Amino acid sequence: MSRVSKELEAFDRVWEDCSKLDLDYVSKHNLMDDLREIKKALTPPTADEVCEVLSKKVKRPVKFDGDNFYYIEQRQYYDECDEIICGWSYSPKELSFETDLPPRLITLIGRFYEGLEEK
Repeated sequence: MSRVSKELEAFDRVWEDCSKLDLDYVSKHNLMDDLREIKKALTPPTADEVCEVLSKKVKRPVKFDGDNFYYIEQRQYYDECDEIICGWSYSPKELSFETDLPPRLITLIGRFYEGLEEK
């Protein structure tokens, strides 16, 4: 079991316990909102979420083909070409980046692929 799965399982137990607490409405509502934010932070992003963020960075639509995040580049002599942003290798299991990205996007992409590994 991966680290993220263990964290989410622990979170689910805390969520269940907190939902049973006898607190006033406002305190319980605030607590549950905070827990939702924590769960959101622990949950790996989806391919669509990663594509959306990468699209803003490269300023064109980004797609995911099951292994790679890429965009389509129009070339004068070669028609359309896929430009890979990052790709996943199964043996050895690693990412290769073909585009320079800021650390927060690299982390987002890494969390996405970690989520795939858990499935």
